[in-house]
Amino acid sequence: MARPTSRRPKEARLGSLAVKEAFRLAQLQDLRREIEAWARKKDLWHDASFQIPFLFEDDMPQRGDVLLLSSEGPLYKVFNSDHYENDALFEEFCTLLETHGFWCERKDHLSVVIIPINDVDTEEFLAVYRWQWIQEMARERFLSLHSEVFEHFGSHPGDLARLTWRQYEELLDAIFRNQGFRTKLGPGMNDAGVDIRLYQSQTIPELVTLVQAKRYARRPIGLDAVAALFGNVVEQRASRGILATTSHFQPRARKFAGSVSQAIDLPSIDLIDSNEVGGWCIEIANCLNAFFEAGGVSEPPILAQQNKSDLVGKIVVASYGYNMTSNHFCIIESDFPHEVILRTIESDGNDQCGTELPVLNGIRGSKRFVAYKRTAGGLSFRADKKSFSVWDGKPQYYNYVD
Repeated sequence: MARPTSRRPKEARLGSLAVKEAFRLAQLQDLRREIEAWARKKDLWHDASFQIPFLFEDDMPQRGDVLLLSSEGPLYKVFNSDHYENDALFEEFCTLLETHGFWCERKDHLSVVIIPINDVDTEEFLAVYRWQWIQEMARERFLSLHSEVFEHFGSHPGDLARLTWRQYEELLDAIFRNQGFRTKLGPGMNDAGVDIRLYQSQTIPELVTLVQAKRYARRPIGLDAVAALFGNVVEQRASRGILATTSHFQPRARKFAGSVSQAIDLPSIDLIDSNEVGGWCIEIANCLNAFFEAGGVSEPPILAQQNKSDLVGKIVVASYGYNMTSNHFCIIESDFPHEVILRTIESDGNDQCGTELPVLNGIRGSKRFVAYKRTAGGLSFRADKKSFSVWDGKPQYYNYVD
């Protein structure tokens, strides 16, 4: 008699961690349905909603935060510690969560964050959300400056194959710009076998390398693809060709690349697999981390290539707080098409309440961060769960009295 097979959820490998991705997302969907059914039964589900925390806060996923439940209707009283008559309902809500392996923390008087009880569940949800976050970053082309993206692919090079073919090309483009090249990314279609052109630098417009990207899951790269790239390199008088793939190379392809690279009078051809791309990513992540964590370190190559813009040098400010008002001043150090690099500036506010101005010689050496550009409703910059706008030069009100 044949041994029966168990119907286990299909595993998706996220780096070295085998995560039952579909199972985890279905588990979360079941929890949402039960919470909503419980709240409707208690006549509490008015103006209530679920959010994925990292998408709602426009920030990278945080360990443990898997679901945000918010309400401006009657359900908020259950979360609000000022309404002690609802403590029994809150305990009932917590018991419901525990039966599904979760607990919660009050985020504010209108919402709670739902968190797994088990550490293994926490790590698996974090892995699933981190991949969703990277996909979101890729969709909006936020790849160039984020060390977390490069750290992920450096640690989990197998995940390169989970990108779309265009995302893979754009990631490679970001890698080469971080290595100091000026790049020209092709249109993605009808590119005559060249996906990216690499030039020596911004000031030396010499074409040095042609890049062909092959984002395949299993299909091996044969001799024809390598020979075609070599022909393009010769025709366009470049000195090097790179064929980067998420798959692997057939022996004849490697032999051909090795033979032409050894010839003195011929351009070289480098065959790059995911492990080598991952190694590049680790080097870039280390470089970016050093820059953002230490104020005095020299600029990464990608910043040295960046042209100045009218935004560079402008001061921005974010005003925020609940029951209190705080201000966060920054200066724009670098401007990119979709992001800016901000550096924190101290302010002159010394009392508990009043107005303050940025101290222009008070730039802190250890705090740089990336902010996303937003154009809806006017230009703003989103970072660290705050929305920054260009400072109008007027004193900013603050109040630290709760």
